[in-house]
Amino acid sequence: MEADEAVGKIVQAAGPDVMVMVLSMHGMGINCSRTSILPDMLRLISGGQENHSRFSSILRKLRMLIPLRWRHALKSKMPFRIRRGLTRFWRSGYDWKKTRAFNLLSDTHGWIRINLKGREAQGIVEPHDYEAVLDEFSAALKTFVDEDTGEPIVKDVMRPGEVYAGEKLHRLPDLIIRWSDTPAHTHRAIVSPQFGRIAWPTPGRNPEGRSGNHKPQFFFIAKGPEIAPGEFSNVHILDLAPTILSLLEQPIPPEMEGKIIQFPPRQTN
Repeated sequence: MEADEAVGKIVQAAGPDVMVMVLSMHGMGINCSRTSILPDMLRLISGGQENHSRFSSILRKLRMLIPLRWRHALKSKMPFRIRRGLTRFWRSGYDWKKTRAFNLLSDTHGWIRINLKGREAQGIVEPHDYEAVLDEFSAALKTFVDEDTGEPIVKDVMRPGEVYAGEKLHRLPDLIIRWSDTPAHTHRAIVSPQFGRIAWPTPGRNPEGRSGNHKPQFFFIAKGPEIAPGEFSNVHILDLAPTILSLLEQPIPPEMEGKIIQFPPRQTN
């Protein structure tokens, strides 16, 4: 409510002859992320062998004995730098000699990196096996379903080249997982007919304690002297920059992605 009132004051102060655009970078919705169990999914796909170092595995088991609310309470009192360090620690600790694929830190989509020889510091996957390993993990991830409903938990598995373009693609994850749109906290367990069962770590809740998460859809509102009231759709956040340059009568760089937004014109008498 306070944010709406603040935007209203800005629009009023700008006056009727000024175009004002308000947008969010992303939306919010139910938490569908299953990234908390992605390491276990990769472990099962790789044969079920523990791929963390022995010391790291022991610490993880001890950590799970501490109630989640206690861990959150303790972590909230720590300085930000220490919290980030702990996050990196709990999500690393791999035994790289046994790891063909590992997940990168994320809280929405799942990001997977292949432990590729010649690219990663301790890579074990031979370059000539790279494509086959990508296909193997892509197909395997799609076999995991909710144990009670049988509904898939993976909506799609994509490669960065299907979504993005550019010379830095090699720095992105090798696979991007889009999770199914169903709430993640309702799981009791996740199963795969080929690879096995994973118990949900916090039944009835999300492991990270967040009931909501970011969504790719966002809101966009524009007001101006030549814009008619109404709705328009199919607007992408990449469209914002070329639209602003066009309104300012400035050239649009050819490498800039996105298109100029076509606002509904106001009818003149």
